[in-house]
Amino acid sequence: MVDSRILFSGKEETYDNNRPRYPEELITYLYEEVGFCNSSVIADIGSGTGIFSKQLADKGSKVVCVEPNSDMMSVAKSKLLNYGNVSFRDGDCENTKLADSSVDFITVAQAFHWFNTEKFRKESKRILKPNGKAVLIWNRRDENDELNREAAEIIKKYCPRFNGFGGGMRDNNAIERYFGNICQLFECDNNIIYDRSGFIGRNLSGSYALRKGESGYEPFIRELGELFDRFSTNGVVIMANKTIAYWNNIE
Repeated sequence: MVDSRILFSGKEETYDNNRPRYPEELITYLYEEVGFCNSSVIADIGSGTGIFSKQLADKGSKVVCVEPNSDMMSVAKSKLLNYGNVSFRDGDCENTKLADSSVDFITVAQAFHWFNTEKFRKESKRILKPNGKAVLIWNRRDENDELNREAAEIIKKYCPRFNGFGGGMRDNNAIERYFGNICQLFECDNNIIYDRSGFIGRNLSGSYALRKGESGYEPFIRELGELFDRFSTNGVVIMANKTIAYWNNIE
């Protein structure tokens, strides 16, 4: 089995440049409804290149980026170098290297489907303060959209590890097991505008995507470009995308 911790090694720049950010509606919801504030201590687990971490840090919260992949972490450190409210841990979902009862919130943006649910649940309960909460977040392509459906067919044709967009977000049982109770749901549209380079880069940023030099890479890129050309208007396409978040205490 391929180690999920290294699947993104060498893809960190492509990932950071082309993955969508999270909508302001979500950030507002977290700070107005879930209880985040500028004095909150937030552990962003599986923080990757710091896309979501930066959005939290921009609100003034103290953010601890926990990430086992050094390539991804290097991008986050470069991006957040001047943020005094951000720190970093070379840890993972099973061993965050954080102290007991030390964080108000846990966030996981785009990474929960890689985690061992039971071990992460145990670690979450250890590091959360009393009444602390966890939030699991995904940007997910709308599979009812024709552009996304055709992109999925191309990816499936060339990328053996591809098993659909959204990863384990579909595993509601794992989400329920993690929270141990009924969790709250947030959902909103987060459609993304891409030029040709960005569209191809978004499709190359997946853990399953071929790398340059691998068999099939050139036709893979060519067919993605042809797909963009068919759907583009004025040099861009709109990728239908939704942001979904689950949150609650960990019982």
